[in-house]
Amino acid sequence: MFARPMLRSLNCCAALLAVGIVSTVVAPIAQAAEISFRFTNHLSSPVWVKLFSSDRLKDWPDDGRLFILADSSPRNFSVGCELGERICYGAWIEGDITHYWGSGNEGKFDCDNCCTICEIPAESPLYQVTFR
Repeated sequence: MFARPMLRSLNCCAALLAVGIVSTVVAPIAQAAEISFRFTNHLSSPVWVKLFSSDRLKDWPDDGRLFILADSSPRNFSVGCELGERICYGAWIEGDITHYWGSGNEGKFDCDNCCTICEIPAESPLYQVTFR
């Protein structure tokens, strides 16, 4: 008399467990990661910098802002990103997008050595760039 209700209860739990496993497989959570850059400007003009993901539509800083290097002091910037994501820098002289480094002001230009991979924060090396 008690065997039948217990069996139904187990079937109910097994069905819920199966749904949980399917939803975990279908919607994996991206692992948090970070990348750190150190930019140094040795030019007489300020340099404006943005970071761009080449894997998705994302740039840093967001909301139309820029990292601004107004003097020769090294500046460190760290951004949160997705593990394994490829991040590239684009830099240009203040007000003059024709003189650029890396992927440029919109992240659209091909570049050599201007990209790195986002890693777990404890393992992420500091990516250093000097503008001369």
